[in-house]
Amino acid sequence: MVIMGAAIIIMGVIQIFINKNGKYLGASSSSYVWDDPDDPKQLSVYVQLPVFVLSGVAEVVGNIATLELAYVGSPPSMKSLVMAFALMTSCGGAIIGFIVNPFYTPSNSIYFQFVTGAVVVLFGPVIWFGFKNMKTGRDLMPELFEENMKNVIRTGSLGTSMTEAFGSGSGAAMFEMGSKHAMDAVTSGKAANPA
Repeated sequence: MVIMGAAIIIMGVIQIFINKNGKYLGASSSSYVWDDPDDPKQLSVYVQLPVFVLSGVAEVVGNIATLELAYVGSPPSMKSLVMAFALMTSCGGAIIGFIVNPFYTPSNSIYFQFVTGAVVVLFGPVIWFGFKNMKTGRDLMPELFEENMKNVIRTGSLGTSMTEAFGSGSGAAMFEMGSKHAMDAVTSGKAANPA
């Protein structure tokens, strides 16, 4: 969030430079007129590059962190549902955009960008400190996550484990490749049954 807030604040700074050379006569961005039409001082389009890079990085980091927490912190039988709710955060952002857009005009864009950027930057640490000790489903109910590992160790085969889980019609026990608990369980199983 801090990265995205910084990108929005940089947009506000760019808008200040745009407004130094002209003004908006109407609500549309096409109503911009130069103070000196004979000597228009245009900014390079590359001035926007940091904004796009930072917003891209923020989007990737934010979505990956949200989806990873949703995937790792949910029981195997609920992964798709929990990840769907995690993706609804993007929907929430779009709804906020629909609410705010009617009030956004080129003439008040500087205020909008600085206030929005400051709020987003401040919410980053607030969310971090508010949720840093949050317990995930894996922490609260480890038995749901370890059930599949016991099955994998007992059968010695990922394919057999998944066939048993899906063939029985009961809850889906999915193997999470690379998770710490999975690797610990597989390692302890190999140590107990050396080949």
